[in-house]
Amino acid sequence: MATASGGAAEKLIDGANQVHAEASSGGVHAKHGAVKAFTEGALRCSQTSEMMARAMSEPAANYGPEITEPLAKAGNYFRAAALALGEADTAITTLLAMSVGELARSARQAPHHSELSESGSH
Repeated sequence: MATASGGAAEKLIDGANQVHAEASSGGVHAKHGAVKAFTEGALRCSQTSEMMARAMSEPAANYGPEITEPLAKAGNYFRAAALALGEADTAITTLLAMSVGELARSARQAPHHSELSESGSH
């Protein structure tokens, strides 16, 4: 796979690595932030792929369907990823809204108590 010119791929990868590092070093709130960041990232990738596919499909652009259709398909996949990440976001939001008693009475799995602390430090 070719790398993007101008370091665009490196910037994207560095950003993803930074989000992962912050999530790994924190508790549930840091992980929740990472899920939210990746949800937004997937939405942006979806929109960008779809915009590029439309622009490159214009008659004056002269790009064929062998290029534009995979771009449009990627936009759909990114949107599906954003929806799946949104489900995780909702589940974490629900978890954070539960009291300790509610959590204890539920069949739901809960992270270790150190993950649930406000600071998230281990």
